[in-house]
Amino acid sequence: MIVSTPEKVVYVRVLTEKKLAGKLLEALQSAGSLHPELLTEISEKDREVLSKEAERLRKLERVLSEFDTIIPRQILVKLDGEISASKLHDYLLSLLSKLSEALQQAKSIKAKIEQISEEITKSEEILWVLSILSAIPKYSNVSIDNISFNGNIVAARTILLEKDLVDEFLAELPKDLKQRVVLDIVTLKEYRKAVIIVAGPRSDVEAVNEVSRSVGGKVIEIPEKHVTISEFLKKLRARIKDLRVELGKLKDEFEKLVSKVSKDLALGKVVVTAYRDRLQVLLSALKGRYLVAVEGWVPLSSRKWLEDFLYSGLKYVYVVDSPPPPDKTPPTKLKNPRIFKPYEMITKIYGVPNYNEYDPTPIITYSLTLFFGLMFADVIYGTAMFIIVNYLLEKTGFIENPYSEGYRLFKRLCTYLSLSSIFFGLLSNSFAGYSIVFNNGRISFVASSGSTLQALLPLLNPMFFINLALIIGLVHVNIAHILSFIKYIKLRDKGEIISKVGFFISEVFGIPYVLYKFLNVSLPAPLNSFANYLVYGIIVGLSLLIAGKLIAYKALGSLFWLFDLTGLLGDIMSYTRLAGIGLATSLLAQNFNSLSLELGGAISSAIPIHALGLVLGAIAMFIVMILTNLLNIAFGIIGAFVHSLRLCFVEFLPKFYEGDGKEFQPFTIKVEDAILIGSGGIHSS
Repeated sequence: MIVSTPEKVVYVRVLTEKKLAGKLLEALQSAGSLHPELLTEISEKDREVLSKEAERLRKLERVLSEFDTIIPRQILVKLDGEISASKLHDYLLSLLSKLSEALQQAKSIKAKIEQISEEITKSEEILWVLSILSAIPKYSNVSIDNISFNGNIVAARTILLEKDLVDEFLAELPKDLKQRVVLDIVTLKEYRKAVIIVAGPRSDVEAVNEVSRSVGGKVIEIPEKHVTISEFLKKLRARIKDLRVELGKLKDEFEKLVSKVSKDLALGKVVVTAYRDRLQVLLSALKGRYLVAVEGWVPLSSRKWLEDFLYSGLKYVYVVDSPPPPDKTPPTKLKNPRIFKPYEMITKIYGVPNYNEYDPTPIITYSLTLFFGLMFADVIYGTAMFIIVNYLLEKTGFIENPYSEGYRLFKRLCTYLSLSSIFFGLLSNSFAGYSIVFNNGRISFVASSGSTLQALLPLLNPMFFINLALIIGLVHVNIAHILSFIKYIKLRDKGEIISKVGFFISEVFGIPYVLYKFLNVSLPAPLNSFANYLVYGIIVGLSLLIAGKLIAYKALGSLFWLFDLTGLLGDIMSYTRLAGIGLATSLLAQNFNSLSLELGGAISSAIPIHALGLVLGAIAMFIVMILTNLLNIAFGIIGAFVHSLRLCFVEFLPKFYEGDGKEFQPFTIKVEDAILIGSGGIHSS
């Protein structure tokens, strides 16, 4: 199978009584077979009902959004069981009530956490100041209100300032103000901050406070207490300890609340998405006084099943085939075997096939797998890629949701590519720059070499690999031209059909003629005798090629035929990148291994103690070898994948593929195995 054909779809119109509209949409959403195409008006009464439902939906969306903001980290929640389309309304009402109440509790807990965190921060600042003062004997029995007092006429304040900024602070103060107000500056070696005590007229104290703030100081708000510093410090430490215990309890309470409602939050996100779709269809589906109509595309294979399904759940329903509106084009439902499904991602990157063209996913599957395997042909590297993709990648934390459909398809794609790498590595006898050699009944590992390589597919032989790449390019490009030829036959484009026939004739006669005449390549025996007559076939081919282009493009055709011939040469030469990337990966592995061995030997010989030298040399060798080969693996995977895509997207697909279709998107409930909730955070001490 080179290409596949998208699944055939038919346009249907589903009619029912208006009072059954909700049940009809529930049935269609459960069936998951209809791609809706609707734009109709509804009555004011219906609009009012739907508006109330839409308002509930918006409220639930706001609740979910606020929860995402206050949950401190993302949580992956797995959903169990199926979600019934008929219960979406009940889910909406239940979740809105339950989560709204839970949100208020969460907000209340968060407010307490922030309040206690702020109190802890302030208390720790006071603790810092008093700890410095209590270390000075003359302050241990001083009353708190002597260093913190705020009267109408006089005041006392305590300032906390970095030691390095004390001189700057004093320099900023007027001399008389400093003498009147600054009572003491306390510094201790074990503390990086200084405590400044100021007292005097209130206006003077405020002026000093402003100067301290300008140089980075902070006025510490100590409660006015008539107790000694030592006594207050003892109570303050106990208070901070109690606050931390309370803060811990509140955080535990918040975590329990989030854990309790996590499944409801995940379910709410699914319900919001599914119900929003239903409301949009309702708002565009209801029409007429007595009937409601839903129109859309259904896969031909599901047409009868959908009708039976609807009849089994709704008494008054009528399904009829209908001609599609003139401005609506059928969506494309890809139909490929399961093994090709991951490669549909690659097809969609270029573009979804339109309804009337072939789906190139099968040929892309073969091409991408072959190209990647050839460029990354190594048993050890392919095995490393397999292990990384299947066992390590998800543990790195870079994958937000390993249960998502897109990631699972990408994982399968990478797994297939790694197996291709291992397969071609075995054929080419490539093991991270080494090869297995059989010599006189002995097996040994030697550095890979194109001249001595024992391999079924000697990819390390540059000329062999380049010739193989050119042959692959010739075949691959001609497959694209054949598909293009079939496309023009379907379109009945006479000019392009004649042009393609001339192109193929020019190739059949031109390639052997060029090889024989200009490159001195000996042709098979029958052709050697008639080589000089091949030029007549070339003339016929070029004549048809030019004639076809003139028919298709008029005067411009006199130039366009040149592009076909020069493009063929350029396209085929582009496939030499297969050899370039493949050889580069192997040569880098060899060089990295040689570098590692030389480094290990140099370290071993540089250390006088032989045993110690061997150990240290071996350790250095293995570290460098592993790191450099990991780097080679990373660049090898990226290079092979990117250049494989390029060959498909630049040299192959543009010749026959448009990719301007729209994907079939059924009206259904799509539930991932796990949903991410939360993105904000609670910041507390």
